[in-house]
Amino acid sequence: MDRRAFLEASSLAAATSLHWLRSGGLLGQLAQAAPTEPTAASNGAFIALVKAILPFDDPRFAALSPAAVSTRANALFGIAQDAAISGNLAVFDELALFASPPGALTSAELVLYPAPTGDRSQPATVEARIAADAKSYQVLSARWNPAQPTFSSLPLQEQRAYVMLWARSDLGVRRRFYRAMKSLIMATAYSMDEAWSVIGYAGPLLHFRSP
Repeated sequence: MDRRAFLEASSLAAATSLHWLRSGGLLGQLAQAAPTEPTAASNGAFIALVKAILPFDDPRFAALSPAAVSTRANALFGIAQDAAISGNLAVFDELALFASPPGALTSAELVLYPAPTGDRSQPATVEARIAADAKSYQVLSARWNPAQPTFSSLPLQEQRAYVMLWARSDLGVRRRFYRAMKSLIMATAYSMDEAWSVIGYAGPLLHFRSP
């Protein structure tokens, strides 16, 4: 894939992800029926997620910062102002909800990832997925400080480990949330002039700097 195709593909993935998140994402229809007001905490969770996903410890990313990427994402996608996305980030940020997800998340899982055809025990199947996630969480969280109840309060390496729990979750909606947020973050970062050198992109023939 050439550079321009890479940027176009990133933009398309971001648009698809944004539509899903604004339609409720993890919380499905409930996020639209009872939206969560955006808060400083959910914005902090997004900045922490940016830091965990992008390799800011790589010297090639020296010109970028988590705060700058977050500001750019808000300008492009309105993340900090969107109630549905804020609600999704609040669920992601509260660590205890990984082992005991809210009912709205379970309902969204049943709608998007039902049990295989012929299996009449859909709730039991989802419960099995939740149990598998809870077991993975128990192993990882055993080394965490109980005084750090949120993703945004964890050290960077533990944040990255928690993100991987979502990436490899038995629940499809969690994996989809991970992919959605990653696509938005990647599309944002690589839309910034400072990141073009990372992907070897020399910029357009008529050069306009990003705001």
